[in-house]
Order: sequence, then structure tokens, then C-alpha cells
Amino acid sequence: MGRGAMASPEEEFLSKADRAAIFGIECAESLEWRNWEVGGEYTRTLLVKNVSTQTQKIRYKLPATKCFTMDFPETIKLAPGTNIPIVVTFQPVKREAYADHIAFNCNAGSFYVPVRAHLPYSAIEVPRTLEFGYCPAKETATMTCTFMNTGELTVEYRWRLDQPFSLSPEIGRLRPGEVQTVTATFHPEDASVFSAEACCMMGEDIAAVMQVSGIGKYPYISTAEQNLQFGEVLIGKAVDKTIRLTNQSMVPAYYTVSRLEAEHDRVFSIVPTTGVIAAGGYDSIKISYTPQAEGCFTSENFTVSTAGGNVLRLNCKGSARGPTCNLSLETVNFGNVEVGGTSTRVIYVENSTPSNIGFQFLAEPHGVFSFDRVVGTVGPDSSVHVSITYEPKEPGNYHRRVMVLLKDRSPLVFEILGTAYSGKRRPPPLQQKHV
Repeated sequence: MGRGAMASPEEEFLSKADRAAIFGIECAESLEWRNWEVGGEYTRTLLVKNVSTQTQKIRYKLPATKCFTMDFPETIKLAPGTNIPIVVTFQPVKREAYADHIAFNCNAGSFYVPVRAHLPYSAIEVPRTLEFGYCPAKETATMTCTFMNTGELTVEYRWRLDQPFSLSPEIGRLRPGEVQTVTATFHPEDASVFSAEACCMMGEDIAAVMQVSGIGKYPYISTAEQNLQFGEVLIGKAVDKTIRLTNQSMVPAYYTVSRLEAEHDRVFSIVPTTGVIAAGGYDSIKISYTPQAEGCFTSENFTVSTAGGNVLRLNCKGSARGPTCNLSLETVNFGNVEVGGTSTRVIYVENSTPSNIGFQFLAEPHGVFSFDRVVGTVGPDSSVHVSITYEPKEPGNYHRRVMVLLKDRSPLVFEILGTAYSGKRRPPPLQQKHV
């Protein structure tokens, strides 16, 4: 058969390299559609390139299958090295496989580009078994497992499983290749052996089956420490104590920690508040005391309980202590200062505790008595100085009582005194005893 003669499509389904070598045209070997839905519209672009050394005249013939559509065919002129995109649209009307081809005619003859729409399929893969083993009666044991959409269709699934087992989420939607994690629960009411089939349904059909089993037993937990004394703790600091919960039974024990008095300031906190202790094992819970108000004593009760009726009571006690902070002076006396002159004194905020303390002077930063700062922080076991400048404008006696606010403790107070004089007026000096 001559190169310019028409051949059957099967004879001209050439590889990309062969097509370029024979016809001087480079394009994809085929156009494929997957993961489609009936009624949708899906497009692919076929890039046709002239890899020969001559200008090519190209015409194409639309696929016979009406689900594949293209622009009206016209003669295309391609110079060497140039390309043109051709858009092919697939609009399926039935859920079935489609196969056709686009016939191309160029300078060197005819070739075909197959177009195929593969029929999507649905499939879900689940574990064969899910075994809880021994589980505490009247409590809920949990496990997780994963399953996967191994098909090409987005599917909606629904789990069907009898009590005392359950799966969550029970319904859902999975895209192709997506993995879903479900939480399985087992709640035996008594000490018995339980077995059931978990059926993953797609519509009314069973897509996959997983065998679920478990054995119910009674748990028992205990602790040797039920009264916790935290003593005196600095405000802003946290003191932790750890107690051990022991499971003396042969099944896991699921426990919950609850607060008995809801009206407390909640200076005590427990982590974790829920957990599971392996058969014959132990778990540790941490109780933290973080006092909030100076001089406050707190006693609070908690319970550690299981659904089977095993209850432990914990009592926590602690006292709050404020930080130790002082001023280096009770009175700052500038004495006599001439009007127009200035005098500076320094007062120290002293912190004797191992934590930062924030302070604030309740005073205007600029006035007759001005401060280089009114807000700051004193580091642990250190001090910070504040400079106070006295700059009188008129003769007279000046006095100010300044309050210093401190974080987590009561405020401090100090006095500032000063006398201003001029050549025409000299008032008697103001002393602390006059205030």
C-alpha cells in the first residue's frame, strides 16, 4: 500500500516516534478519558506539531462517535517547527466504554489518533478482620482502621454493623484513590464473646465485608495517692505532681477524670482527663497547681471513674503566695531647688522572687516631677531604677503621693517632696513630717 493511500485505523495506530519519522508530524499517541460521569463534559487538547522541513497541509476527520466533538475541520497549514492545539470534547451519554479515532491527512499520507473513554469501575478495599480482643464490660473500647477506594468512580458508602459494635463515620463519600479512616467502637454490656460482620454498602449492594470480634471483661483500677498537698506556691508559677493509676484487671480500663466542684477558680488542672490503661499496666496523670490570687487557700476534689462503676476520689490542696517586691525609698525629698533649675533622684524597684514582676507608676510622666519611665518589668532577683526629675516653674512647696501597681500583689506607695525658691520668694522647706 502506498504511503498516500488510506489504510485501516488499526494499521496506522503508530507510536509517537514512528509517526514523526514517517509523516513529519508529532502529537500524542492517543487521547484517553478516565474517571468520567454520564452527562459531564471533558476536554483534551491534542498538540499537533510539524517536525519536518517543509510546510504541511493537514486536514482531520471527526470521530464517528457523536460523544467526541471537535471544531469544524478546515485545512491547516503548519510551517516547520510550528504547532497547533486541537481541542477534543467528550460528552458521555451512557455508562459504557467508547473507542474511536481521528483521521488525519498530511503531505506524506494519512494516520489515525485513537480516542478512548474507559468505562470507570467502583471498588472498595477493607481489612479482612478487626479484633478488639479483651475489652472492659460497660465501657467503650475504640480502634481505628482504614479502607480505600480502589476503583475509578467516586462512591458513596454506608456501613452496616450490629451492636455492640459501631463504626464512625457510618456514611461518607470517597474519591478514587482516597483513603478513609473510621473509628470502631465496642461496648459490651457483660462478660461475653461477641462477633459480627461489618458490611460496606454501595447502594443496596455489599461492596466489602470485615469481620469484627471482641470479648467483654470487667476492669478495676486503683491508686496509692489520693490526697495531694501542694503547699505554698508563688503566683504565676505552676507546680506539678504525678500519680499512678494501676489497672489490676485483665482487660483495658477506660477512665475519665471529672471535677466535683464547678464553682472553683480552677487553679488545679489534670492531664489527661481521659485515657486507657492496659491490662495489668498503669498510667500516669499530671495534676498542676497554678495559683491566681495572693493569700488564697484552695481545696478541690476530683474523681477518676470507669463506666463499670469503679470510682476513685482525689483531693488537692494548695496556698497562693504573692511575689516579694519593695521600693528602695519611702520618701524622695529633693529639698530646695531654684526655680528654673532641675534635680534628679533615683528610686529602685527591687524584686526578691525568682520570676518577672511587671510594675506601673500611677503618675504623669511629664510635670513638676517627671519620670524617665512609668511602666516596666523587673527580672528575677534583680532591681530596676526609675529616675525622677524635679523641675519647678514657680516658687512653693510640692508634694505627690505615688502608687506603684505590681503584678500579682498589692501596690506600693512612696512620697515625693520638693521646695522651689526664687530671688524674691523663699518658702520654708517641706519635710516628711509636714505631710
